[in-house]
This record gives sequence, structure tokens and C-alpha cells, in this order.
Amino acid sequence: MIVTTRIFTWAFFLLIVDQTLVIMGFKFGLPVKPSIAYAFIATGLFALALMEQQSPQRLMAAKGFFVPFAAIVLLTLAMYRGENPGPDFDQLTLPAVLIPSSISYALWPAMNLLTCAALFILAGREEIRRTIVLAAFVALIIQVATMEADMWWPAIFGDPNGRAGGLARNANIAAFLVVTLASLTLSTRLAPYAVTLAMASVLLSQSKTGGIAACALAVGFLLSRPRTIDRKVIVFAASIVLMLAATVMLSPVLNPTPEQIAEAATRPVISDPHQLPAATLDRPVTLEQRLGTRLSIDESANLRREAAGFFLGVVKDHPFGLGTGFTNRFITGPHNSFLKLAVDNGVIAPLLLLALLGWLIWRAYTTRSPMLIVLTAVSLAEAIFSHTLMVDPIALPAIAVALGSMDFKWLRKLPPVPA
Repeated sequence: MIVTTRIFTWAFFLLIVDQTLVIMGFKFGLPVKPSIAYAFIATGLFALALMEQQSPQRLMAAKGFFVPFAAIVLLTLAMYRGENPGPDFDQLTLPAVLIPSSISYALWPAMNLLTCAALFILAGREEIRRTIVLAAFVALIIQVATMEADMWWPAIFGDPNGRAGGLARNANIAAFLVVTLASLTLSTRLAPYAVTLAMASVLLSQSKTGGIAACALAVGFLLSRPRTIDRKVIVFAASIVLMLAATVMLSPVLNPTPEQIAEAATRPVISDPHQLPAATLDRPVTLEQRLGTRLSIDESANLRREAAGFFLGVVKDHPFGLGTGFTNRFITGPHNSFLKLAVDNGVIAPLLLLALLGWLIWRAYTTRSPMLIVLTAVSLAEAIFSHTLMVDPIALPAIAVALGSMDFKWLRKLPPVPA
């Protein structure tokens, strides 16, 4: 059984966490169904965890995490109203073919819950925990490599806006992802290498919210009292810094030619009357202009602020929700998980999320676990600045690993995992 568990663990990190299947279907048009694959992997992991523990009763050790999580999942399933997009309130909406399915915003949280339960139980086993750490480190390397590739071959993986997204496609999600994966290695000999890679990747993503998560990772790394800072680590860090400097100076994405900039200036600002104007970073710009845009309040921030006002008005008029996935149809989403849950599923849903995150803050404070401190900070940042916390198989499963790892001594008395 240990071999099967390791296979499913590797599949989760390499196929699901790194969103390999998603990009194979979205970017390269291959006939893959990520939701079906994730359902198989999540169910398999949960079944293996149950075979080991015989009962899910162990989950009650973290009921402050799992109870509100399960309640949110049940609410999103109950509030699914089909694929009818509903009213648009005179706001700009996506073309029908680009609107994400509403059912995915009900099913992916359910699959995340299964995975979290499985990883919480399995992380209590030292041999499985080692597999999780190694799989997370390899997934981090792959994600970093594809983010670096985006800087040399424009948008080969990520979105075409001059920011590194890698397999995660979206630069902000990529930043959260690398920080999360690196945090799973804290207090291990891989931590210095993982943290260095994550920090460099966050810079390539040019994500402001990712920078907040990276600061939390740096604090967590220092709190873990690393004892493996030797010559090899210093040489590795220096190599990464040199690579980053070379990328900034030589990358054709970050340093477009004057001809490319001039050609972009002749393109229409709005190619479709139903779409938003092209953002500054969606066009080739000089490195100085890019830095100035990322260090200021840009168009993206203004759009998010306007969208937040609109969605708050929707919540006021429809406090019981308009159905799971309703917000998917708008060009500019809520960019806040509390707000998305309130609009889609009613005001009870964000209260449940608040209870979950509040328990995590208390747990991180009382345990002083560097891993849990970082992951709680990442989850808070993602909840505040992104509306995909519940559907992304990133932060919440990693938190389950951290919680299960802390309970290792409690679970150590159980019989060994059968081979």
C-alpha cells in the first residue's frame, strides 16, 4: 500500500498542483479532463488514508479546519443552479465560450476537501511525509523552470502579459504556488534551495500579492532555524541571483525591441467593444515602464476596486446568493474569496471561511509552527486578493499537510503502514 500511496501523492503534486493537466487542455488543446483526473486522485488518496486509519475520526483533531470547510462545500453544492449565467447588471461579461463552468466551482472544493482529509492523515506518517516534501520540491522545480521559460519564449506557458506564470498560467497564482510548495520543505535540508527558488520566481511573476506571501516565507524560514546554510547553499543562491540578473537584462520579454514597442502602439486599444481596454503590461513596454507600473496603482488595481464596489452592491441586494459560479461570467471578478462566496452562495459562506481562517490563525499562534504560519499567511493573502482559494488545489491541501505533520507524535503509536 505504501507504493500506491506514493504514486497517488506524486500524481497529485505533478499533475494537479502544478496544473499540468489544465495547461495541456487549455494551452495545447489536448483531450484531457483535469476534473476527472483530480476526482480519481482525490478519491484514491482518501481511500488509501481510510485503509490506513480505518475511520475518519482522526480528522476531529482539526475540526476547526474541516467542519467549516465541509460546510462551505455542502453550501456550494446546494447553491448550484445549473449553467444558466443569470443577470449581468449591465456589466461587461465574458463571451459564453470563455465562461468557466459553474459546476467546477462546486466540485473542485469538494475534491479539495477529500484531498485535505487524505493528506492530513497521511502526513502523520514519516515515510509519506518525506514523499510529500520531495514531491513538493520537484513540483517547485518544474514550476520555476516553466516560469523562467516564459521570460524567453513569450507566453509559452503563462498569460501574454510579460509576467512569468509557468504551468499555473496566471502570474499571481504562480507566486502563491511557489511560496506554498517551498513552505512544505521548511525544517528540512531542502528548505534553503526551495526558498531561494521561490523568492526568485516571485520576482519573475511581478506579483504584488505574491510579494506579501514571499515575505511570510522568509519569516517562516528564519523561524525554522535553518542549520543547513553551507557552502553549497551559498553557491546555489549566488547562481540563482546571477540567473535572475541575466534574465532581467537579456530576456526578450522584459526587453522588447523599439520596433516591437512601436508596432504595439499602432494596435487598437480595444479590439472588441465588449472587452476591456488592453492593460499596459499586455503590450510590449520598456523595462523601466514595467517597473513603474508594477510599483504603482495600475489599471488592474482600479478595475478590482470598481469590481469590488459592484459586487458589494450585489451582496446588499441579494444576501442569499445568486448561485454557485455566478461571478464567473464577468470580465473582472471579485478578486476576493469572501466576496465571491457572498455573491454566489450568500452571506453565510464567507462567515464559514472566516471561521476556518480564524481557527488557523489561532492554531498557528499556539503551535508556533513555521510551516503553518507561512501557509496561514498565504491563505489569508489569497482569500483577500484572489477569489480562487476554495478551488485552487494549492494552499488548503498544503495546510492539511502542515496540520497532519504537527500531529505526527500523536499518530506515531499506530501500527506501521503495510507494504
